[in-house]
Amino acid sequence: MREIRFRGKRIDNGEWAYGWYVKDWEGGSHIVTEFGPDITQCWDCGANEQKSFKVDPETVGQSTGLKDKNGKEIYEGDVIKSEKMEYSESGHFVGMIDVLGIVKFEDGRFLLHLESGARPDLSFGLSFHKIIGNVWEHPHLLKGDENE
Repeated sequence: MREIRFRGKRIDNGEWAYGWYVKDWEGGSHIVTEFGPDITQCWDCGANEQKSFKVDPETVGQSTGLKDKNGKEIYEGDVIKSEKMEYSESGHFVGMIDVLGIVKFEDGRFLLHLESGARPDLSFGLSFHKIIGNVWEHPHLLKGDENE
């Protein structure tokens, strides 16, 4: 069984926090990065201290459990550059072309939403995927210009 992890941009400094996603009683979003030594102990006695950070709920994304071709963990909202086989009209292989896509969780699985509108399962062609940013820090990537 894989560990289900999340990330979210911290409200206090804009850095990413990685861990478990929780909401407080008032609806605030938090990423818990560390639990105390014994979470079965009383809440008020300090044995259950945890480290958590308030995060922008719009930036929270789940880990896919997969890594790109460079070994970097892939999360929802990542912008992926991948290679796709291109064929001529007669069906002959022409070569590989670069395509961009956004990782999204949909219908119970992680999909790569490509510019063309295609939505293949993220695990398909994984050895060709490379994270080049995410939708919150690099929105210009969605326009297809990774050098901006």
